Amino acid sequence: MCFAHFVAQKPAPFRSPLNLALGDEERKQVELIGIILLIIGIFLITQRWFWLLAFGIGGLAAAFATLASIFHFQILGALGFFFLMLICWGIAGAIAEG
Repeated sequence: MCFAHFVAQKPAPFRSPLNLALGDEERKQVELIGIILLIIGIFLITQRWFWLLAFGIGGLAAAFATLASIFHFQILGALGFFFLMLICWGIAGAIAEG
């Protein structure tokens, strides 16, 4: 096969494994679930309590990662997690104050 013939060929349309494994009815159900999750996601990103919870838990996770890094003598990692904790809790504090 020559190069010009190879370049002139059109690529095959993309077929995801999801489209191959599901029938029409199942695909409609997946699309409906996707739309519902999108609506829930849009609702959550507009809520103040959600971001307070997200940054609060993120700060708590960074605090525990700081302790784990200290126990394992990974001081640079501990410093990075410590500053991440400060940033997360600072943002959570700013959100809480309004």
